[in-house]
Amino acid sequence: MEIHRVQGPGWQLAGVHYIRIAASNPAPLSAPLPLEFADDQADSRYILVMEGEQPVATCRIRQIDPKTGQIERVATVPSQEGHGYGRAAVQAAEAWLAESGCQHFLINSRTAVQAFYEKQGYRVISQEVTGEPPFDCILVAKDYSPSKGDDNHD
Repeated sequence: MEIHRVQGPGWQLAGVHYIRIAASNPAPLSAPLPLEFADDQADSRYILVMEGEQPVATCRIRQIDPKTGQIERVATVPSQEGHGYGRAAVQAAEAWLAESGCQHFLINSRTAVQAFYEKQGYRVISQEVTGEPPFDCILVAKDYSPSKGDDNHD
């Protein structure tokens, strides 16, 4: 497994977009294609997890303020779920945000995958559900907790 930090155009960004579309299948995209990528900016930062030459998981990160980072659009190719790729993407995103000074991480989690984030130490901070099934979401958070020997980032 290789983890790449992605900023700007290139083959890695194509891998990020491939995963986001593949993760929506067989269900339709959560929004029409132009809207699905409307929040992406030229300076957006992503994590791309590769297994060999295949892109398998991704997420986007954003720094909300000097101490708070948000992890967004966490996605794994459906045929690759259950192999730890999504967890690796989230952990790499946390490391990158921590290097930028973030001490708190937020994720707008789909309710269907809330347990995935709870296993990684996230807790629900708002019971308000936004969106509609299958994209109904709740806000989860985690405080940064550096662990010894945690230098496994790109």
